[in-house]
Amino acid sequence: MLCIMAFQTPALSNGAERNGKRMDDLASLMALHSVEGVGDTFLRRLLDEFETPKAVFRASVKELLRVERLPEKTARAVRSGRGEAEREAERRVAAAKKAGARILAWHEESYPRLLKEMDDFPSFLYVRGDADVLAQERAMAVVGTRRATSYGKKMAHDVAFELARRGVSIVSGLARGVDSAAHRAALEAEGGTTVAVLGCGIDRAYPPENRDLMTEITKRGAVVTEFPPGAPPESTHFPKRNRIIAGLGQGVLVVEAPRRSGALITAKWAEEYNRSVFAVPGPATSPASQGCNLLLKKGAVLVETWEDIAADLPVLGLEAGEERKDGAAPKVEFTVSEEEAIYEYLSPADPVHIDSLALKTGFSISTLLTHLLSMEIRDVVEQLPGKLFLRKA
Repeated sequence: MLCIMAFQTPALSNGAERNGKRMDDLASLMALHSVEGVGDTFLRRLLDEFETPKAVFRASVKELLRVERLPEKTARAVRSGRGEAEREAERRVAAAKKAGARILAWHEESYPRLLKEMDDFPSFLYVRGDADVLAQERAMAVVGTRRATSYGKKMAHDVAFELARRGVSIVSGLARGVDSAAHRAALEAEGGTTVAVLGCGIDRAYPPENRDLMTEITKRGAVVTEFPPGAPPESTHFPKRNRIIAGLGQGVLVVEAPRRSGALITAKWAEEYNRSVFAVPGPATSPASQGCNLLLKKGAVLVETWEDIAADLPVLGLEAGEERKDGAAPKVEFTVSEEEAIYEYLSPADPVHIDSLALKTGFSISTLLTHLLSMEIRDVVEQLPGKLFLRKA
């Protein structure tokens, strides 16, 4: 890994207070970073060689080319582009402040250590909420398809909730479907925290319908992005977003994912960074589960409950409960024979409509609703919108 502390610059405050000098230092670093062709890798190499942004800008093209693999085009851009770069940095700092965000530089103490295990970690993070949550190393990424089934949303919610209430921070991407279910579960858990990683600027909510969720996350966690304010949610941003999701957690759980899915990209990044990969199995006939089943074939850890993660990832410091010695599922108690007949036609994965149950069982709608209500109260079944029902036990 590259040396990142070779240059001398005052440490930035961990809180909201910043004096003019610190802001000048940050703006200088961001100005150099924003020069065309510099980016994260060459920023750190240039500082390794010249120690300060001002020294870099003062260097000749010949001196700049001493930096390993620095293209001559980039060296000339550094030499001639200081003015525009400084103006761009000032715009970014002002826009972040307007959005209520903090800019966290990679050399600060509160920059997440887990991210620095990545060769391509971002030099700057724009953060709304509690930046200290980012540094929490008892963290787990939970990701999946935007077009999640009821089964996928329930699995994401249940696993994330159980992890969050045991002190594990939940990291995800604020997308529809699985991501949203995981974030909401963490917020529901007492003391739970969550981190949402964006593929756009910190001043944007994407998707728009998750604006309120994004606001709630800033109160109980953090929203973070490497993209500057105003950056749109372009398709090329999301693979980069996904690497941060993978980097912030000790492992990645994929709940539902088609064969072509951003969640599988996150799992690939996890493997690249030596993180554990977990997957929830699904029906072989469900397109939403094909990616997860493929991960399981390749060696991902199968997850049915949070305890599967606890057992395989001791770094989270979780203790799984005692397993049933006979390995059997708990016995469901039925009050009348009709309940058992209804139960047999329900699935834990695919919701069944009340009309389908009436056809299969031969019971009237009113009879079905009476028994289903009783079973729902006893937590045996779950009713979903649209008169759909799932088996829970």
